[in-house]
Amino acid sequence: MDPKVQALEARIRELDRALDHEKKRSMESHKQICRRDRRIKELTLEAEEYKQKVKDVQVTVQDLENEIRIYKRRLDDSQDISHQNANRYRKAQQKYQDEVIKIEQYEEKVRRRRAEQQQTPLFVQI
Repeated sequence: MDPKVQALEARIRELDRALDHEKKRSMESHKQICRRDRRIKELTLEAEEYKQKVKDVQVTVQDLENEIRIYKRRLDDSQDISHQNANRYRKAQQKYQDEVIKIEQYEEKVRRRRAEQQQTPLFVQI
């Protein structure tokens, strides 16, 4: 055979091998691209799920903050009522003590008058 033909056939075989090698590399690259695309989709879904969870947590936090505000308001109202009741009790206690003192004073006056009446005769002899 002609050396030129042999050289060309050798070149064809070499190019076929190079083509096969490039096809394998291309297929491997395609597989990697598909894997990475799949991973990107997975990460995108995870990010969307995370965003939704963050929104849910924010809603829950807002609800809890509202409940805390309500409880604080109720606590303040209860404390106000408690202070009012304590003031009323102190006033009533003071009135009671004042009345007890007045009663004791009246009882003392009554005892003195009775004592005075017992010491003075009822009939005066002439």
